Amino acid sequence: GSHHNLDEAANDAIARIAYEKLAGHEPTDEQKRRLSRLIHVGYGLAIATLYGAFQPSRVRRPSRTPIERAIRSGTWFGIGLWLLGDELAIPLLGLADKPTAYHPTRHLQSLVAHVGYGVATATATRALRSVS
Repeated sequence: GSHHNLDEAANDAIARIAYEKLAGHEPTDEQKRRLSRLIHVGYGLAIATLYGAFQPSRVRRPSRTPIERAIRSGTWFGIGLWLLGDELAIPLLGLADKPTAYHPTRHLQSLVAHVGYGVATATATRALRSVS
């Protein structure tokens, strides 16, 4: 079933639901905004940590530079997060409408944001590993 309100993002819905379970009433708009941001950042950090933890320590392909490898790896990581998270898990959990309910440009915007996140995560992971 649907757990989100009309025009409510998944992070907002999670923040509202968690707050209602803990406090017994709906959060104020300001509380919901802050909790939503906390959930978004916390999830992003957790996923980035998992990405870094499961990356092999040394994989060398002489035909690619480190930045080319980060872009390639990060792009696929971002696409996977977008597909599995935004397009499948969030609608299945009732935190968003089914994907066909949204205009294609919204999906494209989300895909681009996830690819950017993936490339940034892969680049940061490679940079941190190079100094360790």
